[in-house]
This record gives sequence, structure tokens and C-alpha cells, in this order.
Amino acid sequence: MTEATGAHAEMMEQVPCPACGADRPRVWGRVPHDRYLAALDIRPPRTARVLCVACGFLYTTPQPTAEALARLYASLYRSTALGYESDAPSEAYLALKRQKAEHDYQWFLRALPHPIPPGDVLEIGCAEGLLLACFAETGWRTLGLEPTRAYAAYARTHLGLEVLEGFVETLVALDRRFDVVVALGVLEHIKHPRSMLAKVSAVLNPEGFCYLQVPNAERPGANPDVFCAPHLSAFTADSFQAFMARAGWAVAQLEAEATSIYALVRPGLAELVPAVDNLDARYRRLRAGFRRYRIRCFARRIVDSLRYRAAVAWRRVGRGRRGSS
Repeated sequence: MTEATGAHAEMMEQVPCPACGADRPRVWGRVPHDRYLAALDIRPPRTARVLCVACGFLYTTPQPTAEALARLYASLYRSTALGYESDAPSEAYLALKRQKAEHDYQWFLRALPHPIPPGDVLEIGCAEGLLLACFAETGWRTLGLEPTRAYAAYARTHLGLEVLEGFVETLVALDRRFDVVVALGVLEHIKHPRSMLAKVSAVLNPEGFCYLQVPNAERPGANPDVFCAPHLSAFTADSFQAFMARAGWAVAQLEAEATSIYALVRPGLAELVPAVDNLDARYRRLRAGFRRYRIRCFARRIVDSLRYRAAVAWRRVGRGRRGSS
């Protein structure tokens, strides 16, 4: 198992399976250099992806401590320290997120088993607030939670949304109930995902829904952040349904779309906990998929490097032409 033994090694910890508590991990993928650990000055910046032999859940161990994650999300996540244009949302980032927000809102509307009138919605990890704004524009009463200060400030200042600086731990202090709780790209970041779902259940109205999205570990694409250190858990469509059932949630709608899994879930014992498939077969699929993923990421880095060098060369040619005229 990978262990941090260098600078700030105390900011990493070995953990048992977050789903069943067993300590029987089997490594199926290693990330040799994680930029988020490097930003935290953790050396060596390596992580391992493991499969729990007891229940089939996918997670990361060792992983950053709660204190290290709090520091990461407060000031480093989506910042210039990690290659972003600025610490606040850039125009290029916002253009992409507007498209995603509209897609995600439309998926929610399609996934509902029946139309529901606008009510109260909470988004955990609302980032810059564009998805929450889609709800607000159609009459929903909204509240957002966002741990990254610059993004929470953007949602309040530019979109006029009520956004609290905080994350899952803030749920226990909310004296309010919601018809819908949204957490897109959040569950994989949580150290204790079952505890998070219990907190969500406590603030959800009896007939309410939780709208979730997580990366698909079997279809990671070429995004180098899919298996980054802040992603403490990983999911396939099958393992997601099994996890939700064990946590006491029923899946009303699920779709494995491109590189993501979208789901609409609600509290209530599932009819049957799906049987864990052949773990050796799952392990082999994950190993093979991870090797292909590493190759795609390597090819992407080469293409990005060539594009950058071409852009630099083109700018130099342009300066040369202006200087000679």
C-alpha cells in the first residue's frame, strides 16, 4: 500500500472501507503524482485506488486527513495553485459551467417520476451557483453550501444567491427542511459517505428527493482529476446502487451517461441489496480500464503540450512581424 513518509506525511491516513468498515483493500490503480497532494506539500504525492474485498466498494487509501481536506477546499481547490486562471471563476470556466448547469437541471426534470411544484432546494457544493440559479429562475427557494470562499462569494455577489461557506458538516446546523437536496460531484469527496446521506435525510422532507452525480470509474475518459486525491471514493453503476441500498436509500432513477453516473434517490429501504458481482471480474475490469485511462491521460498531456508550444511559437512570429513593420 502507498504510504506518505516525506513532508507533511501526517496529513495522510490509512482508512478502512467507508461502506462496510472492513480493512481488506486490494489495489487496482495507483496515481504516481497527484497535483492536489503536491499543492498541500505532501510528499510523495501518491495515492492508491482500492477495492474492498469484503463488499466491493471502491475507495482511496491512504487519503488526506479531514484537516488537510478543509485547507484544500478553503483556499487551494480551483485556484491558481492548481493551474486555474484565477482564484475566482474565470469566463472560460463559467462558459463551460453554464452549459453543464442547464444539462444537469434538464436531467433532474426528466428524472422526476412525476412533475413537482417548485419548493425548497439545497445544493451541497454549489460552486459558483449556476445550477442553483437554474432552480431559482423557475421559482424554487434556494440555499447553497460551498466550502471554497471565492466561489461562494461569486454566487452571492454575481447571482444574488443565499450561499453559506461550509460543506456537509454545516447540514447539522440547518433549521430548515428541503424538498430536494442536490449534491453533484460531491459524494466522491466525502470521507464518510453514509454519514453524509444520514445528514441529508435529516433535512429532507418525507416525500423529498436527493439528486446525485458521481464520476463513473469504469468510464473515466481522459480527465486527469477523475482519480485525484480529493476523490476519496469511486463508483460504477452497480457499486453505486449497492452502496445506496446498504445505506437505506432507494434509487428512483439512474443513468450512466458518458463519464458520469446521475441518480435520483430517496430515503427508504431498498427492496433488495444488489448482490456483489464477481469481485475478481470487477477487479480485472478496473485494472484494465485504469491502464487505458493512464494512456489516454498521457496522450492528452502530449497534445496539450504541443498546442501550448505552437501557441507560444505563433505569438513569437506575430511579435516578430510587428517589430519588422
